[in-house]
Amino acid sequence: MRFARGGNLDWLTDSGDSILLRIFAFATTPDVSKLSSAEEINDAANATLHRFVEANPSAEELGRKAAGVLVFPSAVKAGMLLGGQYGEGVLIIRGNAAGYYNIISASLGFQLGVQSISRIAR
Repeated sequence: MRFARGGNLDWLTDSGDSILLRIFAFATTPDVSKLSSAEEINDAANATLHRFVEANPSAEELGRKAAGVLVFPSAVKAGMLLGGQYGEGVLIIRGNAAGYYNIISASLGFQLGVQSISRIAR
């Protein structure tokens, strides 16, 4: 199976798996009307960082030493056999928003449930 331009994608129409693939693609595609504004992401990231520093006081010093901090205030994971995750975040460099990112993932396997998590990376 190839995904490059001009590749053969007949495998998508030859099996029952194509139905599952289409359902999964529809279920994990973010609703554009619900995307957050930069201000909403910044406010949520700021609140997430404050909660993190309150729980881990040494994180403040680590944040000062880091070249940048990538914060996803809320990433939602959901799954029932097929799973997906979506979240929006901001890269903070020297206290200023340097860029906005999203995180998207998919998984297949035994799983059931919904979870909202925060992620912070330096």
